[in-house]
Amino acid sequence: MFFSHTLVFHKYPLCITYHIYFLLSIGFIFDLYRIDITEFLLYYVLVITDKERSHMANGYNPLNDWFYLNRQTRKKGDRQSNLHYHHSYEIFIILRGSTTLLADDKLISVSKNEIVLLKPDDLHKNNGGTEHERYALHFTEHYLSQYMLPDAYQNLLNMFNNQKIHLDSAQFSSVIEIIQRMEQNPNYSYIHICELLTILSSYKNTEKKKVSEKHRTIDLILEYINKNYQTVQNLDDISDAVHISKPHLCKLFKQEMNITVSDYLNTVRINNACEILRNSKHSITDIATSCGYNSSTYFCKTFRHIVHMSPNEYRKHIDTN
Repeated sequence: MFFSHTLVFHKYPLCITYHIYFLLSIGFIFDLYRIDITEFLLYYVLVITDKERSHMANGYNPLNDWFYLNRQTRKKGDRQSNLHYHHSYEIFIILRGSTTLLADDKLISVSKNEIVLLKPDDLHKNNGGTEHERYALHFTEHYLSQYMLPDAYQNLLNMFNNQKIHLDSAQFSSVIEIIQRMEQNPNYSYIHICELLTILSSYKNTEKKKVSEKHRTIDLILEYINKNYQTVQNLDDISDAVHISKPHLCKLFKQEMNITVSDYLNTVRINNACEILRNSKHSITDIATSCGYNSSTYFCKTFRHIVHMSPNEYRKHIDTN
């Protein structure tokens, strides 16, 4: 269970235009059936557009030219069920409480005064913790290029080589003030993002926390899968590599990650397949093989399950955008 509000801007608001045209085209129905247009619009905004936003968060999240700011509260133990990724940079900021993020091959504990930095296409999900409130700020390199010279924003983006930054209370308060100014003055968000990146780029996290034995084992599993997803044949390969039994591997991973080992392996493989589809003209069969699938049919079925479109449809979507 979670509560959120979202601020989204897009260079070409095609989705908004679509909704306006749709509502105008069915206007005669309101007169014919005497439907209260105010009630319908409220339903349309709260339900239909919210479903679109939920679909974005399931697997591939198509943030291309957007600046995107989202504030959300999650209940204790509430976990995201699916790994997902964006083509944007993400700054994850905890306002209160604590949680654990799975980012690529690491579990990252994060609480107030800590900020997690995610690069484009990093697989991640909120793995749950105490009740917590957080901001997630997304922006793309293209967004920055509209307002800054390449050398300037590239220097600022180097801060994403740090995965987590720990701030003192005064520094953290300054960051929150900037975020709140973005909410209040969205038309000037680019100014506040530049200000935020400038502040954060001067900090590096040197904090070392004790890691439990369970988390250490999970880290080993994640690291092994991410390095060997092309050659892993079965769960025995993974359990042998981290020196635990297969039943213990499956139970521990499901318990700690809220996802099965097989589902995580497939997500990593499909994420890498998406990258190849975006950056090459290799055949679907070759991509399937290079990502660890012996059957292109099974690859396509798995791809559709995770990305909600076929590999060919995904490639056409990328080409047209």
